[in-house]
Amino acid sequence: MTSSENATFEANPEEEEDKRKEVVVAVAVVVVVVVVVVVVVVVVVVVVVVVSYHYTSIFKLSIQDTKLTNDEV
Repeated sequence: MTSSENATFEANPEEEEDKRKEVVVAVAVVVVVVVVVVVVVVVVVVVVVVVSYHYTSIFKLSIQDTKLTNDEV
């Protein structure tokens, strides 16, 4: 082997390690993005359910108030 071949051979493990690090970072970024999206979706669903329940309960109360007022008349 010549010295240039040795240099190329020695550089390859470093390049492979760099590629592995890039893959690990890419996978970590994808995982973080997926977790953030899931958390946002869950929060939005909870807020929608709570708000809709709150408004339906207010709507039911207003209907009951209207019925009481109509009955009194």
